[in-house]
Amino acid sequence: MAAKDKRTGLTPKQEKFANLLVTEETQIAAYTKAFKPQTSTTKTIMENASRLANRSNIQARVNNIQQRMARKMEVTQESLVRELEQSRQMAIEERQSSSMTAATLGKARVCGLDKVVIAGDTAAPITLIQRVIVDSVVKQVEEIKG
Repeated sequence: MAAKDKRTGLTPKQEKFANLLVTEETQIAAYTKAFKPQTSTTKTIMENASRLANRSNIQARVNNIQQRMARKMEVTQESLVRELEQSRQMAIEERQSSSMTAATLGKARVCGLDKVVIAGDTAAPITLIQRVIVDSVVKQVEEIKG
C-alpha cells in the first residue's frame, strides 16, 4: 500500500483522484483515470468512485484545491457577479436585450438561482432563474420605452 502524504492524509492515487474531481465531469472519469481499474465492473467503479468522493478527507482536499485555484485566478462569486453586472449594464446601454438576458442568466447561475423550482403565476412551475429573467426583461423594456 502506498504511503499517505503527511499533510493531506491521502495516498498518491487518492490525491490524483481529488485533483481530477476538480477538472473531470464525473466521479467515474476521475476514479478511472486515478486508479486505472482493469477488471472492475462498471457498477463496482461507480460504487467505489462515489464512496471515495464522499469521504471527508477527499471532500476537504477538493475544497482546498478549488479555493487555491480561485485565489490563483482571483475569481470569487462576487467578482463573477460584478463582471456579469458590468456586461449587463453595457448590454442595456447598447440596447442588446439578448446580451442583457444572458448576463442576467449568468448572474443567476453564479448565485445558484437556477436550481430552485418555485410555483409561478402560470399553470406550470418555473425556476427562480426564469422568474428573475422575466422580471428583468420586463423592467428593461419599461426603461427603454419610458
